[in-house]
Amino acid sequence: MSRTPSIRALAFAAAVALLSPAFHMRPALAGERSVASIEVRQWNAAPSGRFVKAGGDPNETIDFKNDLDLQEDEALEGRIIFRPSRRTMIRVGYLPEIQLLGDNIVTRTITFAGQDFTINQQVTTDFTLEYGRLGFAWQFLSASEGRFRLGPILEVRGFRGDIALAAPNAPIELSATDDYEAAFGSVGLIGEFEISKRIELFGEVTEAVTGDEGDVTEAEYGIRVLVLPKLMVVAGSRTLEIDITDAGDTFNFELDGVFFGAHLRF
Repeated sequence: MSRTPSIRALAFAAAVALLSPAFHMRPALAGERSVASIEVRQWNAAPSGRFVKAGGDPNETIDFKNDLDLQEDEALEGRIIFRPSRRTMIRVGYLPEIQLLGDNIVTRTITFAGQDFTINQQVTTDFTLEYGRLGFAWQFLSASEGRFRLGPILEVRGFRGDIALAAPNAPIELSATDDYEAAFGSVGLIGEFEISKRIELFGEVTEAVTGDEGDVTEAEYGIRVLVLPKLMVVAGSRTLEIDITDAGDTFNFELDGVFFGAHLRF
């Protein structure tokens, strides 16, 4: 499946860039120290979902778990966060690669990218995903000198990757590959609550702006604990669900799992 950025997504990105300065973008006042930070996470992402070919027969509906036995991956992600004030936040996130591997003896014939993988064949799968995001949050609901913050977040996101299937033990080795890419905007809510000077709870949920093409939903929640003057450990749970239709083909995919990492403030 191959997709290119839509006019709607590009227009959304331009609107975010133009409107961002209007959202309380002022220098931090006294007592509102600007903070830049870096967060590195390891996400234990377990996959599920399926691919359905438009107008195809049942063989062209492929279940990522039952047919391909995709295994979870321990993916690294980096985030850079800048707070011009206690109510505003700019965030850049990049996940260079999720690699989901599968090795299964299929119990039925499946068809992918025009290739038939027959019953009782060994089928190996290499599914990779690269994911980036740029966001701006305006947490206008702020109380107790910023210990509680809640507000909207606007993001521009993009992902790309490929799915490769192979039957290495077939009389004539079979292989098939399909690649994909997409860019879109998203809106959501992000909240943080500092229980104490050492402990902070956080959570967010976002929904993509893709029109009739489908939905991309992401949610996470977790905790940060200060262990050194500028170093926090972070842990939580995250779900990313992609449900997109392109030229009649349906791609429904979900990654779900826990994450942990470190958060360094400057």
